[in-house]
Amino acid sequence: MEPKDFDKYMEKLAKLQLNNSFDIPYFAGYNREGSVIYIDDDVPKTVAIGGKELNLHMSLALHELVEKIHIDQGYTYPGAHEIATKYEKHYVENQGIAWDDYDREVGKLMHTNWISKWKSVPKDLDMTPYQYSHDVKTLSKIRKYLME
Repeated sequence: MEPKDFDKYMEKLAKLQLNNSFDIPYFAGYNREGSVIYIDDDVPKTVAIGGKELNLHMSLALHELVEKIHIDQGYTYPGAHEIATKYEKHYVENQGIAWDDYDREVGKLMHTNWISKWKSVPKDLDMTPYQYSHDVKTLSKIRKYLME
């Protein structure tokens, strides 16, 4: 079953700026205004999973868009993240890819992202997800870049 407003979110996503010229903790994020979706500069645009090509930037951007909209509507980060994951899953499965295969592949890429050296973080990165995580190491690493 298609999540409510899936097509509306896809239309909105087509109008947003996707920017992959920065280092983005946890792979993807958004600016405070919600007008830019950031995808880490090391994330490939497409990946092959189960013999099918998937636009990884699109699945990640959809997740970030839905998450940001729900946070702005007053949802807590965990609630918004859960809703966003349902939309991401729907997108992936509509591409004929099993969610578990996608999740495993993205997990590997995220690990590679986590251990990579950062060069830059966008100054307008929305910190809500990072603050909620209580990941002190990542938060201090981000702050270092934002203070430069």
